[in-house]
Amino acid sequence: MAISRGILIFVAVVGAMEAPRVAIVGSGIGGSSASVYLRRKLGHSSKIDVYEKDGHTCGRLGLIRVAGNEYNSGGCVIHPRNM
Repeated sequence: MAISRGILIFVAVVGAMEAPRVAIVGSGIGGSSASVYLRRKLGHSSKIDVYEKDGHTCGRLGLIRVAGNEYNSGGCVIHPRNM
């Protein structure tokens, strides 16, 4: 078990010959970052599943479309120094 920047990660080794399997709950900025980091560390033979209750990634950071262009939304509202 490891705790890094508020993310709790459990890694369990089931068998010596099996590829690692990881479940990540939440696809916000933390879960998305964890999935990329773990893919790089564990390699492409590992199985990484990301579970999200809202049916879309980004968590509180979202995307909006204006005149055919996509913009990030939400991050400036989360952190008061960005206001």
